[in-house]
Amino acid sequence: MNTMPRHFSNAILVGTLAFTAAACGSSQGDANAAAGFIMKPNGFPLVTEALSESDLCGAPPDCALARNPPPGATTVQLGQTQSGPLCFRGRVGDGGFAALTLIFTQYDGEAATGATKVLKTFDAKTSGVAQVAFDIDRPASDGISIWGYTVKQPTCPMKSADCRAGGYVLMTKANPPEPVKLFAAGEQKVPLDAFVETDLSRGPSTFDTSALDAIALAIQAATFDFCVSRLRFLDAAGAEVTP
Repeated sequence: MNTMPRHFSNAILVGTLAFTAAACGSSQGDANAAAGFIMKPNGFPLVTEALSESDLCGAPPDCALARNPPPGATTVQLGQTQSGPLCFRGRVGDGGFAALTLIFTQYDGEAATGATKVLKTFDAKTSGVAQVAFDIDRPASDGISIWGYTVKQPTCPMKSADCRAGGYVLMTKANPPEPVKLFAAGEQKVPLDAFVETDLSRGPSTFDTSALDAIALAIQAATFDFCVSRLRFLDAAGAEVTP
C-alpha cells in the first residue's frame, strides 16, 4: 500500500504557517503565484489558499533551489488563468513529489511568537457536504493521488503541525482498499468518507469531516501540466451544496 511521504506532511504544515502569518484577508489573484501560493483563488469557494509544494523546497517552493534547481530535481509552477482554472506544471525528480494543495481553514499567524491559531474551520459534515468535486484536464501520466488533512486542535503554539492531522489518502472501496489515482480528464468526485489513515505510527483514526482542513493533488513521478477548475461541494446523492 502506498503511504503519504512523511516529508510531504511536514512541508505543507510549515508552508501554511508562513503564508497564513502573512494574512489571507483579501484575494490576491495570482500575484503571489511566483512564490508558490495564491490567496483566495478566484472561482474556488471556501479555499483560503492554493499552495504548491515539492520535495525540493517543501512549502513554499520560493527558495533559492526552486529558482535554480539542480539537474534532475523536482520543479513546480503554480498559476491561475484569467478564466479561472488553477494550473500546476513541472516534473518530479527521482523519489520526489509535487502537490497542489487547496486549504479551507482560516488561520491567524502571530508573527511575534510564530504561533498559529485557527480562526474558522470548514465543517463539511454539518454543511451536508459528502463529496468535493472539481474538473481536471491532462492528468499526469503516472496519475494523481488525493491526500487529505483535518484540523485536530485550535491552537498550535509550538509549530503549525500541531494544529493538523495528515496521513490520509483517498482509497478505493475494494477489499483490500487501494489508493485512488486520477488518470482521466473531466469531472472528479472525492468522497470524504473514502480517506483512510496511512500513517500507522500513531494508530488508526477517522477522517474528521467536521474539521476539513485541506485536500492535496499529489504527483510522485513524471512530468505534469494540468489545470483544475469548477470546485464545488456535493451531498451523498451528488446534489450540489452551498456550505
